[in-house]
Parts: sequence; structure tokens; C-alpha cells
Amino acid sequence: LLHLGELADSRRLIEKERKRLVSAVSGLGLTVYPSTVNFLLIECGRDVGALCSALANENILVRNCTSFGLPTCIRIAVRTPDENTQLLEALGSCVR
Repeated sequence: LLHLGELADSRRLIEKERKRLVSAVSGLGLTVYPSTVNFLLIECGRDVGALCSALANENILVRNCTSFGLPTCIRIAVRTPDENTQLLEALGSCVR
């Protein structure tokens, strides 16, 4: 309760970064399912095992959603602007 102002700031940052990620990932031709939390479910249109491995080689860890019954989806976290930029750069190079 002593940090409600910080919580509000954090929520604003997450919302801003979530919108940026949705726009950028959609621009790569991938489908992003609607979200109001700090995770995004992304439909990649193909088995994501190789994509997850390629991203891991770039030191980017994403959740392979095969265990959720979604073998063509990954889940990413909304993080700091710099971390999100690194993710977008790596994802862009892996899906092209």
C-alpha cells in the first residue's frame, strides 16, 4: 500500500510497451491475441520449436506453448523498453 504510485506507473509502462509489442509483432505478419496483462500469446503459423531455439541462440527466451496444446504459438513477456527492442530485433531476424 505504500507504493501504489509506483504500481500505477508500472501499469502504464506495461500498457505502453504491450501496445508497442502488439504493433511491431503484427507488423512481422504474426497474430497477437488480445491481452490486458504483461504476457502476449503469438500465433506464428508454424511449429515454433525451431523459432524458440533460434531466439534462445540470441539470448531471448520465449515460452513454447506446445505444452498448452498450441504448437504454433509462443508466449512473450512485456518487459522493459530496451529488452522489448532486443526481442523485436531477434524475432524479426528469425521470422524473415
